[in-house]
Amino acid sequence: MTRGLPMTTARALLRSRLLTPAGPAALSRLVHEARRAGQNPFTLLAVTAARWPNRAAVIDDDGTLSYRELLSRTESLAHELYRHGVGSGQAVGILCRNGHGFIEATFATALVGADVVLLNTDFRADALAAAVSGHRVTTIICEHESAGQARAAGEAITVIDPATVAQREHDPRPRWPSPAKSSS
Repeated sequence: MTRGLPMTTARALLRSRLLTPAGPAALSRLVHEARRAGQNPFTLLAVTAARWPNRAAVIDDDGTLSYRELLSRTESLAHELYRHGVGSGQAVGILCRNGHGFIEATFATALVGADVVLLNTDFRADALAAAVSGHRVTTIICEHESAGQARAAGEAITVIDPATVAQREHDPRPRWPSPAKSSS
């Protein structure tokens, strides 16, 4: 029954072009993105967007986003986090349903070097407040329907809705802080 599995897998990989070498322009973008973001989850998105910008990255209830669109939205959200002073060592809570907002928030938080704290959308108010306090969350990224819940979690919490962040497709990218180097 599993005899044909290796051949089926090999054919699928070849059809997907996952194993084909990147062209010179794509390779240049791959190297640039890997250097720019360092070693964090955002780099995976940036490298994939450089290689396959028009492929579907996310399909959810709100529609389909290509890798190029997901990258643009993620960078716009990262700009917004950066504008609010979020950076390395800070904790950002993500209170989003499964969908593109959750993915954008995760990658944007990684890009600015902050720590990702996943918050359950089903938390009661006291449980959310305890999680926010316990993890020292200063910013919560959430969708519109969770904004009131997020604001009630703490007095000094900044709340950002990914859907309200202006897209910055033509703006220059800020110089993100370099990833922390470990000292030997």
